[in-house]
Amino acid sequence: MNIINSLKLKNSHGYDEKSTKLLKISSPFIISPLTHVRNKSLPTGIFPDHLVHSETKPLFKEGDKVNILKYRPISILTSFSKILEKAVTTVVKIIS
Repeated sequence: MNIINSLKLKNSHGYDEKSTKLLKISSPFIISPLTHVRNKSLPTGIFPDHLVHSETKPLFKEGDKVNILKYRPISILTSFSKILEKAVTTVVKIIS
């Protein structure tokens, strides 16, 4: 619950079209399934395939908008992926 609450409140989303705003609203209902996925993922070392995918989009830096070198790629992850990554990182920090 702390991880979900720590996410920035945004309407933007990854390919799954689930925003952090929606996850915060639905958090009481999704905590148990997310905890189950994390608990299955940790001992096996397997991160769910559908959470590994991201959208890559160009982000304009500055200068001439026609020059392709003035853009950098950004990867847009799903909100579920962000939550599970933070959960795994938290567990790893506690163990270390």
